[in-house]
Amino acid sequence: MNFHKYADIFPLMDDRALDELAADIEANGLQEPIYTYEEQILDGRNRYLACKLINVEPDYRTYNGSDPISFIVSLNLIRRHLNTVQKAALGAIIEPMFEEEANQRMLAGIKDPEVNLPQGKRGPQSRDIAGIKVGVSGRLVESAAQLKEDRPDIFEKMQEGKIPSMSFAEELINVAPNAVNGVIGEYEEKIEGEGKRAARQWIHGQTTGEEEPKKDVSASVAIELAYQTIRKHLPQVDNPSLHKKWRKWAEGIVALHKERE
Repeated sequence: MNFHKYADIFPLMDDRALDELAADIEANGLQEPIYTYEEQILDGRNRYLACKLINVEPDYRTYNGSDPISFIVSLNLIRRHLNTVQKAALGAIIEPMFEEEANQRMLAGIKDPEVNLPQGKRGPQSRDIAGIKVGVSGRLVESAAQLKEDRPDIFEKMQEGKIPSMSFAEELINVAPNAVNGVIGEYEEKIEGEGKRAARQWIHGQTTGEEEPKKDVSASVAIELAYQTIRKHLPQVDNPSLHKKWRKWAEGIVALHKERE
C-alpha cells in the first residue's frame, strides 16, 4: 500500500527501531490500527513496515474526517515527547500544507473554519494555525520555517531534538555548516561539565565571534565590566548624578577587592 503525502510529516524509524517494533508486535500483537485516507496509509507507516517484516496482516481503519493533517499531528504529538524546538520545526513542515488547503478552499468558495487565533488577528494565517496545532506560537513557526529554508542543516538538528531552544538555533546561523555538529557536541559537554550558564556563554562566544568570558575573573574586574557594560548599552539613562554615584560605589568596591587580592 502507498503512503499518503501527509504521512511524511514524521520521519520513519531507523532499521534497529523497526526491528524492535516488529519483535514487540510479534510478541504482543498490533496495539494500534493503521489509519488510511484516500486509499493510502495516513498514519502507521512504521507499524505497516514492521508487520511486513514478520508477515502479520495489520488492522486497518479508514479516516473519514475533514482535517487529516490535524489528525496525524494530534496522534503523533501524543506518542512522541517533542520539545518546543521540535514542535516549531513540525509547525514549519505543516504550515505550507495548511496554506495549500486554505487556497483550495478559497478557490472552491468555502469559508475557512473557525480557528482560535491570538486576539487581534484579522484572519487565520497558516503559521498561526500550524502553531496552534503543534502547541507553539506562530512566531516560532515562522522562525523555524526561515531556518528550514536558509539552513536545512540546522533545521535537521532541530527535528532530531539536538537543539534546546530557538535562540540557540538562531545563533547557530553564524556557524559554518560543517562545524554545526562539533559546536552542538561541545555545548552538550559543557552543560554536563560546567552547567547551562557556562554553556550559554560559550555558545554565545562561538556564534557571535566575541571573546568567551573568562572562567576565573575577580570580583573587582567583574564589577568594572558591569559598569562599562551599563555605560555602553544604556546611553538613554541620561542621569549624570546617578552615574557619578555608581562610579564612586564601584571604585570603592574595586579598591577594596584589590587590597584583598
